[in-house]
Amino acid sequence: MLIKNQKEAITVSTLAGVGVAAGGALKDAPYEGFKPQTFMRSPVIGATVGYLLYKKYQNVEVPLWFFSTIGIERVIVESWKLFRAHKPTKFKIGEWGKPVVKHGLKCELC
Repeated sequence: MLIKNQKEAITVSTLAGVGVAAGGALKDAPYEGFKPQTFMRSPVIGATVGYLLYKKYQNVEVPLWFFSTIGIERVIVESWKLFRAHKPTKFKIGEWGKPVVKHGLKCELC
């Protein structure tokens, strides 16, 4: 089946985002708690990716569209998290900003 119009493109992309969000919630919620704003991020970015992709590509197979959306959404979200790079407080060991002692040497990047 092919993506035939922009509505289908956005719908499939939103569902891809919901799948990513559900997987992330299942993985992280037991440790970090459920955060609705974080859950909604992937479907919104997925829908945006679908809208923008459809401007360039039409008549693409649904599975290819679905997984392409997931890949692009992950690149966007993980890049955003990398660039905003605040010190994580949820981890007790190896927090950023603390020197790591490796083989008796003090190393900021090890």
